Amino acid sequence: MKSLLLAAAALLIAAPAAFAGQPVDLRNDTTDADGVVTLGELFEGAGSAGGVVVARRA
Repeated sequence: MKSLLLAAAALLIAAPAAFAGQPVDLRNDTTDADGVVTLGELFEGAGSAGGVVVARRA
């Protein structure tokens, strides 16, 4: 639960600056093999913000 809240907070903080004026689409099918979820894995068209980590598997 704590990880989910941290991920949501990070997304809310990073999203306005990262996506200002840039259209993005939520990916239909996401998979994670390395335990780190980034904006690029969640959104198509994330651009330079694609490497921003929003969650880690413990």
